[in-house]
Amino acid sequence: MAAPANKPQINLQAGRTRIDRILLRREEAAQAIGVSVDHFDRNVRPYLRHVRIGRVTLYSPREIERYVDDHTEPSPADRLSR
Repeated sequence: MAAPANKPQINLQAGRTRIDRILLRREEAAQAIGVSVDHFDRNVRPYLRHVRIGRVTLYSPREIERYVDDHTEPSPADRLSR
């Protein structure tokens, strides 16, 4: 039975443990949406809630998906059908 999508998974493969991360560092968050770290810092990061652990700031993939959903523009076909 597969784990629910919102739960981290632990997979054992060939003697190695793989843990799906639930928080991403700044560089990983930028890479996840396909932008440079500079672009992420200027244009995306101000809109994201984050978790601070010591001096490390981490971002939830769900929060990144929320940002993408909130900033997705309608397609030209969507605009014509209105």
